[in-house]
Amino acid sequence: MTRYIPATFLLFCLNATLLAQCPPLEPISGPASVQSCVNTYRQYTIPNSADANLVWSVIPPSMGNFQGSPTGQTISIFWYDYEPSAILCATPTNPCYDPTPVCLTVEVAPIPYVICPDHVFVCAGDAVYIPITGSPNTEFLWTCLNPAVGLPGSGSGDIAFIAANVNMFTSANILLNSWQGTCQGLNESFGVYVYPRPTISPPVPVITCGGAPVSVAFQGTPGADFLWTNDNPAIGLAASGSGNISFNAAPVTQTETAIITVTPSQDNVHILGILTCTGDPVTFTITVKPTPTVDDPPDLSVCRGEPVAVAFGGSGSAPTYAWTNSTPAIGLPASGTGNISFSAANPGASPLTATITVQATEDGCTGPPQSFAVTVKPIPSAGPQNNRAVCAGQALSVALSGTPAGTTFTWENSNPAIGLAASGSGNISFSAAPVPAAETAVITYTPVLNGCVGPPASFQITVNPLPVADPLPGIIACAGDELEAIFSGSPGSTYAWENSNTAVGLGLSGTGNINFTAANVAATQSATVTVTPTALGCAGPPMSFGITVRPRPTAVAPDSVAVCPGDTVAVTLTGSPGATLHWMNADTTVGLGPAGTGNILFVAAQVSDTVTATVTITPVAAASGCVGQPVTFPITVNKCCATTAGTLDTTAITVCGPDKTIGLPLPKGYHLEPGDTLRYILYANPNNPLGSIVQYSDTLLFHFLPDSMQLDSTYFVAVLAGPPLAGDSLLIDAAAKCFSQHKGPKVRWAKKPAMAVAVPPEAVCGDGCVDVQFDLAGTPPFEFTWHIVQNGQVLLSRDETVATGHQHTVLVCPQDFVLPATGNELVQFRVVWLTDRDCGCGD
Repeated sequence: MTRYIPATFLLFCLNATLLAQCPPLEPISGPASVQSCVNTYRQYTIPNSADANLVWSVIPPSMGNFQGSPTGQTISIFWYDYEPSAILCATPTNPCYDPTPVCLTVEVAPIPYVICPDHVFVCAGDAVYIPITGSPNTEFLWTCLNPAVGLPGSGSGDIAFIAANVNMFTSANILLNSWQGTCQGLNESFGVYVYPRPTISPPVPVITCGGAPVSVAFQGTPGADFLWTNDNPAIGLAASGSGNISFNAAPVTQTETAIITVTPSQDNVHILGILTCTGDPVTFTITVKPTPTVDDPPDLSVCRGEPVAVAFGGSGSAPTYAWTNSTPAIGLPASGTGNISFSAANPGASPLTATITVQATEDGCTGPPQSFAVTVKPIPSAGPQNNRAVCAGQALSVALSGTPAGTTFTWENSNPAIGLAASGSGNISFSAAPVPAAETAVITYTPVLNGCVGPPASFQITVNPLPVADPLPGIIACAGDELEAIFSGSPGSTYAWENSNTAVGLGLSGTGNINFTAANVAATQSATVTVTPTALGCAGPPMSFGITVRPRPTAVAPDSVAVCPGDTVAVTLTGSPGATLHWMNADTTVGLGPAGTGNILFVAAQVSDTVTATVTITPVAAASGCVGQPVTFPITVNKCCATTAGTLDTTAITVCGPDKTIGLPLPKGYHLEPGDTLRYILYANPNNPLGSIVQYSDTLLFHFLPDSMQLDSTYFVAVLAGPPLAGDSLLIDAAAKCFSQHKGPKVRWAKKPAMAVAVPPEAVCGDGCVDVQFDLAGTPPFEFTWHIVQNGQVLLSRDETVATGHQHTVLVCPQDFVLPATGNELVQFRVVWLTDRDCGCGD
């Protein structure tokens, strides 16, 4: 297939016409030195430039401002002093003139200036000095808009003054002027800000006792800080600090007095930072007197009825002692003075604790309180215990109890033959001795609580002997057997038993003799039966015996077997591991004997019609001799036919375009019985060949059918063998007994590749290049060849490969042409060959 895509390339060039040259321009006429502070425009001209069509400019542009349009023979300009000099240029735009600009350098004298000082922030009464600087040889004048700050209304040169003693914030604007002769510079201004100094009211003197809290709040200018110093830190206050004073007075041994000096200070925040102003200081005194103390008495713990005596001591020359008692029930009044002496009391069953608080007082100062505890413990009592009866070897624990809670005990045993020691403490825990006859002991126990001893109590412990059970041999049985166990032992004993594995068919526990049916186990199950004898409430040592139940073997019924005469029949018999599999055959006409053991192997007999034999398999366990449940399966010998469709080559086939016909070789290895034939189908669904037939053929030739088939779709070929369908000799009867089918290759009719211009080429001049973009239809990769042709001559030929995608752009450059293009004649772009992965244009 060939595609022709025309592309036209236009070549062109430009010729310029030269004009006659005009005479040169004269220099610029106008002032070359100016004063920028004179508010007037200067005029500049070039006398012989009437026809030059001048355009004027200033370098740099910020140095001058034109009056009106900057064009023509004459202009006016106002000069600025941003630079020492500027360049004024006139450029002719008439083509007959030399286009080189005519320029003039203009010197610009600057105006005077003053350097504006920063704003000034001071406290009332401060000395202020502000130097004024600026351009050389310049006079500086200033004006104060608010003399209340302490500065006169006007003056010249540097500024010096004492800030006024204001009682509120005061400010003034200072205006500055600079003069050089009659030329005045730009005005400047700055501010002077005066802040008042803070004040404080003198505090009153403070007299206090050692250890007491001291608090002094200062009164003065709102928002002020108060800085203070202390000349005697022995009072408990630091040597210096700020803000209100709050501290605990030191526990001095003699009277101490300190002088406190307080200075007010205030921070004033302004735009340049913070200004701190301080006021006049004030003083006051703080006096601390010594405070008496009490030595901390130790806590006391006594039993009810014991005497209690406490003597107080501490610091001070002759202090008095006052005390309070939180719990008068201990036998001490609620309050009193002097030393303490009383007899301990406790009306309850729990320890009773009182807190005694004592303070010393001397010279009007009361010292810190001291507290101690007096605990009066109750006398404990023992709780009653019931008499105990236990069996020999049995563990016995007796928890002794009493009141109050926390009571402990000591005890004594009248008869160690029961297995308990003659004495001990705490709860009783022991294992009863293996006595041959009953033994009884009396246990006496005494309560003790926090060192307080109460009255004793007692109880009895009796130890009885243990019964025994006669041993039994183990039992071994097969699943389903009836089992029995009869128990005997000490006279008067009863028997309780437990089973370790209920899978043998016996319950988990019971009493008396055992009778049960062994479980139908799938694997050998073993159980241990533990029998415990009981007499006089005592359980004797357990007796154990085993029960083993073996499974009956199983056989797996094989699948049904259906064969043709002469076929070798092999059936593998499976069942329980270790089992022997015996089989019996009910009909020997199939070719199998009447009985046997193990796997089955024989050759199917020739039969005139279908014969089915039932085979019964019985499993027997070789180790235990247990016989399992028999299973059966059938063996059928059919009268079979030998028609087969053979095999086809399965290599996939792809052809280009719907005009191609597919031809396949005959199948290999086919066999037909009399009356059978071969037919071939083309179908669409690989999972349902007969239900999706597109074409039926007896020649293995298939054509593309546009009405029922699609390009680039996958179809499949199969061969059928069997008798023709009644009433249609072309079709095979798929329901016939000897019908055979075999699948062959996949088949696809592929679309032929195609091409279209996506972006048409544009005209190109001289040695320029142009892109040509194509849209491709088909399956990548693509390959194609294109020519550039003019008047039958090939100017350029190229091969292209497109690995992926369906768009491709080629670059056409005239400089690559083998033969040059002629004039502006038509140039054609031709695609002469195209192929994709499956097809070429010529297929």
